[in-house]
Amino acid sequence: MSGSITIRLQQRQTNLWRTLFRPRWTHESARSIARSARPVGFFVRRSIAGVILIAVSLLVTGCRPRQSDEVTLMKVAGGSMAPTWVGRHGEVRCEQCLSSLRIVTAMMPPKGQAYVCPFCGGEVTSPGVADRSGDVVAVHHPRGNDHRWQRGDLVAVRRNGIPRLKRLVALPGDVLALDGLRLTVNGRAAGDHFDAPLIVVNQDWLSDSEAEGPSSEGRPFSWWQPSDAQGRPNRGWARQDSAWTAARSRDDAMPSWLVYRHRNVFHSLREDTIRDNYPGNVSLVRPLYEVDRLVLTANVQAGPDASVATGPLGEGGIEVYFWTPDGIVMHRRPLPRDMSAMRFYSRDAVLVPADRNATIPVTQKRPVAITAPPGTVVAGLLLERPVEYRLRRTDATESFPLRLGEDQFFVLGDNVPVSVDSRKWGPIRRDDLIGWVPATAEPIAAGRLPAQPINRE
Repeated sequence: MSGSITIRLQQRQTNLWRTLFRPRWTHESARSIARSARPVGFFVRRSIAGVILIAVSLLVTGCRPRQSDEVTLMKVAGGSMAPTWVGRHGEVRCEQCLSSLRIVTAMMPPKGQAYVCPFCGGEVTSPGVADRSGDVVAVHHPRGNDHRWQRGDLVAVRRNGIPRLKRLVALPGDVLALDGLRLTVNGRAAGDHFDAPLIVVNQDWLSDSEAEGPSSEGRPFSWWQPSDAQGRPNRGWARQDSAWTAARSRDDAMPSWLVYRHRNVFHSLREDTIRDNYPGNVSLVRPLYEVDRLVLTANVQAGPDASVATGPLGEGGIEVYFWTPDGIVMHRRPLPRDMSAMRFYSRDAVLVPADRNATIPVTQKRPVAITAPPGTVVAGLLLERPVEYRLRRTDATESFPLRLGEDQFFVLGDNVPVSVDSRKWGPIRRDDLIGWVPATAEPIAAGRLPAQPINRE
């Protein structure tokens, strides 16, 4: 492959272990070293270096038992896998909410043109320059046909002689069907078979005020609001430095609610349902679809009176409620004494009995609510949505439902609106899969090593 680096791991690792663990000296050489009076730190540094080399070896192999794979460094050259990986791009910052975006060349507006910040609705002026190199990823090439491919794998696919990075969503024997335009695999949403990448919906720490309207510094207001069970604003939670603290209600039997009220950044911040906007696609005009799967992450700490108040289901701890088309669902967790990160998936939550719904202030436009005992601190609220794999209105639907043959796979890009993938190509063959990228891999610093371009669309 022209311009690529191929690493033969088996030979590299053999040499590595020989270097680290072969006898380094005989008794005679030991006496010679002693006479040279090298400091102890010399040997400590060599030992540390050996440990670091072992860690790097395990990282390169992805901690898999196979040691015969080859690895090729490839540079992403397009936007079809954003936000997981991006090609050449510019990093643009909103001066109002201080959020930043990686915008690929094809999506970068002309210099001086304004666009709407997808996080606060503020106006951002495009620099018109994509001056940052694309991500570089290490693609592992398995030898033989015994590699076990899994749904959710990040894979390199060769189409028309060009390698492309995609997400493997369906395997031989799987049945693909449509729920509207949402793609399902064996009766479940495609992204429910693995941990689909997450798209940011709201970052509460970027706001600077709990009242509607910008703060004195021009920062946007928080989209989280203390409310009663009917959704009316109250003072049940107090905010300071992006941290919310639950206050004692007048009636300890009644919970204090912190409710997320979503705003449409394209329509004057009016309350609206969450839709599948991709923040980096600032130049793309398309229909937006409603979202019904959410993920909430927050840092949580119990207050001094953690056992006083109870939630609507009669138990203590922090409770997080989500609106879904099938009804209200909830998580209940014990409160940690020390500040701890917690993550709540609506997909894994428990359905609330219907007769309790009137006491919980969540709706489609206010899809998340939190309640906790007085003194509970909730900070760094981050609301995200999993990527939803679906067809576009322009994609052919007549081939669905589709059962994959014994040598067929279905791949999609994480940037669902723009990716060119199996929705256009149809299923791919096993021979088209040329490698995989470890799910925990971070991009390699671009420019340090030559790499082959990947994902040109």
